[in-house]
Amino acid sequence: MGIAGRGHIAYVNGRKVEPVATSAAWDTLFLEDNEVKNLDIQPLILRKKTARDMWIILEQMYGQKKRKIRVYQLMKDVYALRQGDLSVADFYAALKSKWEDLDYCSDDTWNCPQDQMHYVAKEWENRIFLFLAELNDEFENMSSPMWKLNNKGV
Repeated sequence: MGIAGRGHIAYVNGRKVEPVATSAAWDTLFLEDNEVKNLDIQPLILRKKTARDMWIILEQMYGQKKRKIRVYQLMKDVYALRQGDLSVADFYAALKSKWEDLDYCSDDTWNCPQDQMHYVAKEWENRIFLFLAELNDEFENMSSPMWKLNNKGV
């Protein structure tokens, strides 16, 4: 059973008000807060004073606001992707989907349009290399003619 199922969600969303330390309500808060803190959470997080403090740290570490963590995971996914049993079209579609997610996470700023054009061309070339490198061996002879057709870049 999770935090919400135990009726302790107020400890992580900040709605649980800490009572005066000398009251009996504080003892209950202390016990329940510690119960929340001990729900399979790593030791570094357990050093925080309250469950709410722990959740703030977890959000900072793993929340969707952390673009770099998302980019890291996407890059791992891209480099782990292999054609395997996929058709060439399905393999390319899978890579393209990951690349689009990576592009969405990009926060690059450009000084001039030429910088962006150069970056996009280089990135596309790297993506083609990756695509060709991860094709099954039966497509090995495809890569050489493809480069001859497109030797001026994208």
